[in-house]
Amino acid sequence: MVQKLKEHKLAQEKMKKRFGEYFHQELDLVFSKSDGAYHNRSNVRRQLYNLMKKVKVRRITFLDLSHTQSSMLFGRANPSIVQKRLGHNDIQTTYRYYGHLWANVDKEAVDSLEGEMEKTRMKTE
Repeated sequence: MVQKLKEHKLAQEKMKKRFGEYFHQELDLVFSKSDGAYHNRSNVRRQLYNLMKKVKVRRITFLDLSHTQSSMLFGRANPSIVQKRLGHNDIQTTYRYYGHLWANVDKEAVDSLEGEMEKTRMKTE
C-alpha cells in the first residue's frame, strides 16, 4: 500500500508540473482530479457503488464506512486518535457516538487480566 501511495504521489507531482499555476496546490489533496481540485461527490459515490456491485459486496455509504472504521478503531486505539480521524472538535462528540463501545473494551481488558492471572496461578501450583 505504501508503495502504491508513493507511486501516486510521483504521478501527482507530474500533474502539478503539467498544470503549473493552475494546479490547485492549496487544497493539498491526496486523491484529487488531475488539476488538484476536488472530485465531484456524485461521481465518487457512483464509482464506489459500481465497484461494490462488481465485487459483489453489499452497498454501503461513505458514512457507513466511517462508522465501521471508527467502531473498529475505538476499542483498539486511543479515543483521541479516533476523534482526530473523524474530525470531531472535542472528545465529547466522539464519546457521544462511540462511547458505548468503550464498555466492551473494559470487559475485554478485565477478561484478559483474569486470563493472565489464571496462567500465573497454574504455573505456581
